Amino acid sequence: MPDRHASCSCGQLRLPADADPIGGAMCHGPAYQRRTGSTSGAQARFATADAEITGPSRVD
Repeated sequence: MPDRHASCSCGQLRLPADADPIGGAMCHGPAYQRRTGSTSGAQARFATADAEITGPSRVD
C-alpha cells in the first residue's frame, strides 16, 4: 500500500495514511477563493481507519 503524508502549512499537524484515497475533490468556488486567497484547492479523502491526525491543534 502507498505511504502518504499530509500536513498543514506550518507542519504542526500531520496525517500519515497507508492506503489509497477513497475520494477527492477540486474546489474553485468564490467562497473558497475568499477564504483562502487562492484560485483553487485540491483535497484527498481517506477512510478514518487508514489515517490518523497527529500533533497539537486548537480552534480559535
